[in-house]
Amino acid sequence: MLDTRVTVELRSEENEVVDEVIAALEGEPSLFRRDGRLVRIKTEDPPAGSIARSSWGTTIEPIPNASLRELITKQVRLITENEKGVMDRHPPDWLVSAVAARGAWPKIRYLVGVVNEPVLLSSGAVLQKPGYDETSGLLYVPRDERLAVPEYPSLEDARYAAEGLLELACDFPFAQPEHSAGFLAAVLTPFARFSFIGPAPLFVIDANTPGTGKSLLADVIGVISSGKRMPRTAHVRSDEEVRKQITSVALSGQRLCLIDNVEGLLGSPALDAALTSTTWQDRRLGQSQMTGELALLATFFATGNNVVLNGDTHRRTLHIRLETKRERPEERHDFAHRELLRHVENHRYAYARDALTILRAYHCAGQPALEMTPWGSYEEWSRRVRAPLLWLGLPDPYLTRVGASSAADHEAELLRKVFAAFAILDANGTGMETAELLRRLKSGRYEELRLTFAEWVGRTEYDGSPVIRSLAMKLSHVRDRIIGGRALERRGDRWFLVDTAAEGTTGSTGSRSGRSGSPEPRPAD
Repeated sequence: MLDTRVTVELRSEENEVVDEVIAALEGEPSLFRRDGRLVRIKTEDPPAGSIARSSWGTTIEPIPNASLRELITKQVRLITENEKGVMDRHPPDWLVSAVAARGAWPKIRYLVGVVNEPVLLSSGAVLQKPGYDETSGLLYVPRDERLAVPEYPSLEDARYAAEGLLELACDFPFAQPEHSAGFLAAVLTPFARFSFIGPAPLFVIDANTPGTGKSLLADVIGVISSGKRMPRTAHVRSDEEVRKQITSVALSGQRLCLIDNVEGLLGSPALDAALTSTTWQDRRLGQSQMTGELALLATFFATGNNVVLNGDTHRRTLHIRLETKRERPEERHDFAHRELLRHVENHRYAYARDALTILRAYHCAGQPALEMTPWGSYEEWSRRVRAPLLWLGLPDPYLTRVGASSAADHEAELLRKVFAAFAILDANGTGMETAELLRRLKSGRYEELRLTFAEWVGRTEYDGSPVIRSLAMKLSHVRDRIIGGRALERRGDRWFLVDTAAEGTTGSTGSRSGRSGSPEPRPAD
């Protein structure tokens, strides 16, 4: 059998040897570069009859040195030459380590992500050819090749496709028509994710009572867009833990992520950052070393009952609200699709084709300009996903944000209580240093106010009082933020609660009175 490998002589010029081996690896189809590392694709493919069949999928992982060694022997014939002649050699450890640690492999293909279904590209074309796509950096690894999208679908084709997807969800009690349009937007987003530059919003599926079908609806979206149920992650409160979850998603190239069964507040600085960016950088898990700049192109979802969004998260969220008047909705049996997930799994190719037909038809129509309320940070998502729905005459899913925003800004409501508490603690309007504020809270005279500040700060000491450093950071974070016509203003080391001017600004024109008009609670005995 003819040996077609590249021959490389092992010699003392190690840098040249490494260069030659890397050049030989450029043609290896299973090798890619990402995050300043060499990576490979890992495919989970349980047997057809396995109960774990729905776990089929592909992820990105760093290639172990042992596997890199195998690839070197596959592509390179290593030799030494002396007076006895030419001798074949195994790859020495120094060579394998040097290739892995090089950090720059310009001609080895860069991997943006892996998809298992056709997706829309920035050109408006649909990626349907299996293998690596040079223009997008995507690797298409289909489960099979039964899904073919029409090349030039019409407006009527798109309307028919939208009707099919909406009929699929007919058993879900959407609160308003715009919430069902939000479901369509959630289905389209994973298929359109690689066609635009910029982030996609968080899709929150919530309901007024348990058993309404929130997680089921998320799984329907997952099966249509990826062939498997939505991968879940736990709802954690710590921002550090949220960062770790997002880093794991970015490293693995995960395309969907569901924060399931949210309890309490949803929102953190890390989540907010992930929802307004397409790249991510953080410490490697379990290491102090930073990752490279990772592509973050996952679509994030969350489910819960009457989810409360914290801080800025509500401005980054598209709301899909389910409302039922049944006391026990889990006992309902009058369904149009009795075994919905099995139905979707059996017909997912048709539903995936419907989603891509809508996206492709809008592109083929020239992406006509439409009147839309601007959504900051999500302009490109709106152009690729939201606009096609309006083009079809469907309600604007953006409208779901109106009700969600008015009810969801828990941070603003809590700040009202904090400001009222501050006015009581600083009744004379002389201002307080952070340490002085904490001493008053710990005095035992204002237990109700101490609990308000503890809830706001989040981090507390053994006695339930806010941690002073966290309290100082929270005060700095809301400095000059206007809530109910008042704001916290810092002068030197002291904090003052001031009334803002009529035009909505703080400063010399505002009253310096710290009184709120609220009755002072009776001090604890």
